[in-house]
Order: sequence, then structure tokens, then C-alpha cells
Amino acid sequence: MLAVNAMHVMEDLLHMGDRLRSLGDTFKAINLYTKGSTTLDVIGGFIVEDKGVQALTIARPVLHRELLRQCEDMSDMIEIRYSAELESIKEDKEGCSAILKGGEVVRGEQFIPNRSLQANVVGDILVGADGIRSKARKHTLGENDIIPRYAGYFSIGCILSRSSANLPPDMTLPAFLYTPSGTFLIFAMDNTNDKIQWATSINTPERDRRHGWDELRASGEALQMLKEEYKGVTMEPIRTFVDALSNDNLRLWAPYEVPPIPTWHTDRVCIVGDAAHAISPSVGQGSAQAFEDIAFLARLLASPTAVAKGFPALFEYFEKVRRPRVKTIQAASAKAEGGRGKSGTIKWIIKSWGMWAGLNVFGKGGYIKGDLFSYNVMEEKIQM
Repeated sequence: MLAVNAMHVMEDLLHMGDRLRSLGDTFKAINLYTKGSTTLDVIGGFIVEDKGVQALTIARPVLHRELLRQCEDMSDMIEIRYSAELESIKEDKEGCSAILKGGEVVRGEQFIPNRSLQANVVGDILVGADGIRSKARKHTLGENDIIPRYAGYFSIGCILSRSSANLPPDMTLPAFLYTPSGTFLIFAMDNTNDKIQWATSINTPERDRRHGWDELRASGEALQMLKEEYKGVTMEPIRTFVDALSNDNLRLWAPYEVPPIPTWHTDRVCIVGDAAHAISPSVGQGSAQAFEDIAFLARLLASPTAVAKGFPALFEYFEKVRRPRVKTIQAASAKAEGGRGKSGTIKWIIKSWGMWAGLNVFGKGGYIKGDLFSYNVMEEKIQM
């Protein structure tokens, strides 16, 4: 899910908006449904449109492919090397080197196809966008590096054809379905509406990271946990989702988070995205925050005034602007996940009526503007 804040980056920085819209499914609102007497009742939702830009759902492999294609279109400045695994980083006052697994030492000029660009930019800095188990973060924090923490639940779901999903005819996607047993998210995979994906979460103790989660899936234990959790739910389309799920089509992933860390940078190395602040997927902002990071850092590096102050000052300013925004998203994610678990009778009555009242009191016709996701990092002022 690319919320509006991510689409602002796709539109204004990468100019990929039209291409992605042709491959995904745009939407103006996320609808919320709760358990009625015999079915699911819509209670309102969140409007996620800003200045004509709408949010988008798109298959992750398709998004990856299009981002790579965009890099290929800029092949005079970008070179992609596959199977180059980072082992460590060497940094000094002259620049940065990446030491790859196997011992190869790489400096910036080896990644610049257009040799005429070498004069001022090669090897100056290294941006670590290398994920939750980041080697660049290890370099940045040294002995103070952290271990990503388990979010406390695993997500489970599958992709299936819309025709087999048994969706109510008046249901619009994406949608959150709230029940006493838990919450389902459903969204379209592309604008053909042929395939949809659904997911829910189940609280469970952490498994061994290397093999434990694979075993939970392969053994059928995760499937049985889901079926037990929702055995009393008869509402559609949840009943069809649960009954049709098998180990053959099941998808499972356990989110991990990077807690607040002391710094995101050294003098010449800056970490971004999951490496700096991995977020659970509860509000669909993991990749969006990475895109915001990259957009703002790109703007700083394109500013002669910012670069003239030196990379340490530039990175410090980047972190100063970005950290409060990330903290807000992390808090929203924790709050959202906390309200989606299993509820007893009293808690469910309070929660369902509370959501309905909140949407209708503070929203227009039961819909609240999702201002948190309307943020446009391209409008963030550079005032170093």
C-alpha cells in the first residue's frame, strides 16, 4: 500500500505516478466494517486523498520491478550490482569504502558509469538503505548497535481471485473488517480487480528467527491457530477466507521493528528506511517512510547551500527533520495494532460503538480525513 505521502514522492521526485497507477489500484478512502447482527456493516472510514493525489495498492514485486526500471532509465548515473553483499564500511576524512563479502573493496568511482562525474562526487558518502539487519547501522552505532525487536504478532493471509472471495456486492476496497476475534485487511492487487489479498494478525510468542517462523508455517500450526481463532465467525467474507486457507496458499510474515537509536549517521555514512527505523505494517507506512527519507535526503544533497555546510551538518539536519515525523508514525502504528486484537464481549461493545461514534462525531458522514498520510515531504523546507 502506497499511501498519499508515498505517492507524493512517486509523483514529484521520481515522476512515476502515471506508470504505477496503470499497474495498481487507486483509492480515495479506506472503509471500516464491523460485525452487525448477521453480516458486516460499514461504519465509515478514512479519506486518503490529497490535492488530487490518491493512495495506491500494488503488488510489491511489481513496484520493485518498476523502481529498477527507473534506475535503468538513468543508467548514465546509476549502476546496479547484484550479489554484492556488504560486509563492512571503511570511513575516513577522505571518503568511504564498502568492503564486500569475500574482501573486495569498493569505492564510489567503481559505481559511476559516466567517468566525467568523478571529479567531486565519488566516494564522498555512503547511504545505508540495507534493511532491518543493516550493516551500515552496525557501522554507524558500533558497539551500541541494536537487535531488532519482535512486534509481538505474525501476519497471515493469502492472495485469491475476487470471484472466489465471496465479497458482499456493496463492499469497496481497501477495507478493514473488525470482529471480536480480530481484524482483517482486504485490498485489490491491481486495477483489474481480478486478484485481492487479505491479511490478519495473531499474537504469539517469538520464534527462532532463522528457522522458527518457517516451521510455524510448514507444520500447519499457524493455519490451525487462525482457524481456532475464527471458528465462531460466520460473517462473509471472513468465513470464506478462513475456510479456503491452506498451507499451499498461506502467506506468513513476522514483523520486526528497530527501536529508537541514538543517531542515524556518522560524518560520511547515513542510514535510511528500515535500517534506521523499521516500523510494523499496522498503518502501511514502512516503505512510505523510506521513500520520505530518500526524497528529503535527495533534496538536501541537491542543494548547494546544504552541501556547502558539510556532510556531517547535512546528515544532522536530515535526522533533525525526519526523526519527529517517524516517531509520530511509530506511535500511530502501535496504537492501530493495539486496537485490532481479540476482544471480549464488553471490550468489543465499547470498541465498536467507540469507533462508530468517533467517525461520526469527528468526521463528515462517518469519514475522517487521514491527515497523517497527506504529508508531502517535497514541501518540507530546507533551512540549514
